[in-house]
Order: sequence, then structure tokens, then C-alpha cells
Amino acid sequence: MKSTMQGKTRLFQLGAVITILISVSIYVWSLKSTSVSDPYIAWASNRYGSKYMLRFCYFLLSGFLCVFVWKISKNKIYVGTLFISECILYCLLRTWLGYDLGYTVKGLCLTLWPVFTYLLAVRLLGLKRKSKPLPYIVEVVLYYIIFTVGIWLIQYKLVMSEFFRRNPVEMIYMLVIGILSWIAAVQGQSDLNKHKYSLINGILPVMSCVFLFWDHDRILQIIGSLRNPVTSVATDNLVEINWIGYRISLFSDVWLGNLSFLKNGWISESIYECPLFWIKYQNGWLPALIVIIMELTLLYCIVMIVKIKGAGKKPLVKILMASVLLYTVLGILADMFLITSADIGMPLLRNPADILLVLYLVFGEYKIPVLLHEEYEAESGGNADENVRYSYAHHSRGR
Repeated sequence: MKSTMQGKTRLFQLGAVITILISVSIYVWSLKSTSVSDPYIAWASNRYGSKYMLRFCYFLLSGFLCVFVWKISKNKIYVGTLFISECILYCLLRTWLGYDLGYTVKGLCLTLWPVFTYLLAVRLLGLKRKSKPLPYIVEVVLYYIIFTVGIWLIQYKLVMSEFFRRNPVEMIYMLVIGILSWIAAVQGQSDLNKHKYSLINGILPVMSCVFLFWDHDRILQIIGSLRNPVTSVATDNLVEINWIGYRISLFSDVWLGNLSFLKNGWISESIYECPLFWIKYQNGWLPALIVIIMELTLLYCIVMIVKIKGAGKKPLVKILMASVLLYTVLGILADMFLITSADIGMPLLRNPADILLVLYLVFGEYKIPVLLHEEYEAESGGNADENVRYSYAHHSRGR
């Protein structure tokens, strides 16, 4: 029975690797063999293809190195130290090559956001004050304050360029994953009267949303567009526009073959960062459909691997699965409507650092990848799920 399960797991792992190679190869082929008439776009696409491959290979090797070290040592300190060193080295290399440090850090934060938020939730659930657990209401308020401020710092302060900061797609992703992380972390508290705290659990996400999106220019544009969403204009520069109408116009132009906007709009400067559109534009519908099928097959392989390993109920795995699914949905929508400014996109194609999460789900053993509080380690013998359960039980007794 065990050998059969291992055989099925390896089969789906092989399938995941094949889908990744096919998707990435088609995208790089589209970037490097561009046939556009505009020499600047052709040069930029080729250059972006080289940068994309370097980043992808770096994170691929980094991920496999972490997996290898874990296999031979089973030591979370070694793996955590190695991973942090790899991230720091990546930031230093990008800065040395002339890239903005804030933008580099933001991309890493988006990839690791589900891990950050889940570990924050687990840590706060075990927070003590004078050997007594804090009340649940204090824990949840602290969590939402910290993770909301984290989103604000990443989106408003890390990057100064107006084109890349305060991105609503990224902010929605971070907000949703943050809420799901807290829900997943408290699910094991069977003795907690969840209905008693349902009001505060509902109010705090709304308050976070209001704080983050209050007076947000893009959101105000979208709300204003609801009055007449069909009308559109031909530019997306910093002028008053009907945003919904403009995106509808782009959608019909892009997918029905009218690409005249490429010749007279600033949007053409980064259009190659929309993987599905660029693949379809360069090589036709067939490669684009193959990439979509490969992305969906990758999701299926990940789901089956998690199911075979019986890890579907582990909170961290749930959050990572939700993250990959949300990435895919938002990525397809971003490509459909030609939203180029977000680092959120189809897994692996928009942000190469996504390979870290995919490798963990495909080849990992689903343990929390960094040390939690020493108290949890001592009580549970190092098992991540036992750490969480110990925290839950301890809090329940305290209440």
C-alpha cells in the first residue's frame, strides 16, 4: 500500500515538473523570438526573457537546494538559515545589477506572504503575558493590525513608482490570504465559541479593507466607472478615464485581434509581462491554450499530491493551496484585461519566485519551514501540527 502511494506521488510529481517545463519554455520562446515591428518592444521583450530565465533558474536552484538540505539533515534551523541567505543574496544581486531594492523585496514578500501571515497567526495564538494566554479578542486585533500595517508598508512605502505601488490586485490578494491565514490558524480551537467572536471576526477584515483602500485612486476610478461602464477612452495615462470601459475595450481588442493600441500607447512598454496575451500574440492560440492546460494540470497534480499524502487538513498547506489557486484566477483575469503592473499572475509566469511555493507543495513534507516558539517545540517534539494543537489546548484551558 505504501509503495503504491509512493508510486502515485512520484507520478504526479513528474507530471508537475513536465507541466512547469512546458509552460516556462513556451513563455520564454515567446519572449525571445518576438516578431513585433517596434524595435524597442522587441528589444525589451528579449531582454525581459533573459532576466526572467535568470530569476527562474536562481529560485529553482534555491528551492531544490533547500529540499536537498532538508532531506539529508531534517533540521529546520539549517533550512531556514539557508533560505534566508538565498533571499538576501538575491536582493543584493538585483541591487548590484541596478534594480530597485524595494521592488525586489516586494516581489519576494508577495510570494512568501501566505507563509508570513500563517506564522504570524500561529505565533500570536501562543503569545503570553506573565505566563497567561492573552484573550482571543486581543490576539485577533493584534493580528489584523500587524498584517494590515504590513500590507500598507509593502504597497505604499517599498516602491516609490506610482505605476507599481498601491496595486489593487496585489492588495486584494494580500488581504484575502491574510484573512484566510487567521481562519486556518484558529480552526483547531474546538473549545472556542466561534459564534461568540463572529462579530469581531467580521468587523476587523472590513476595517482593514477600508483602511487600505480609503481614497485609493484606482478604486475610486473603478467605482466611478460603474455609472457608465461601456464608454471608454484610448489611453490609461494619469487622466480621468472610465476604467471599466477601458478594460472592456482592451479585452475586446486583444482577444478579437485589433492590436492597433500597441502602436500608440505607453502600455506597450510592458505588454510582454502578460504571459497569455504575449504567447497568443507571438505564436497564436495553440501555444496559449497549451499553457492554460499546463497551468490547470499543475494545479491538479498539486491537489493529488496533497491528497495522497493526506495533508489536506494541515493549515499551512491549505493556505498555500489557496494562494496558488488565487494566483491562477487573478493571473488569468489580469491577462484577459491586460493589467501589466501587478506581480500577481499565473504561477511561475508572472513572478518566477512562485516556484518556491510550487516546489514546497510538490516535493515538501509539509512542515512549517521555520522554528516556532521554543515552548511549542519542547511540548510537541518539533511537530508543527502538534505545536498548533498545543497552543489551542493551552488557550482553551486558560479561558
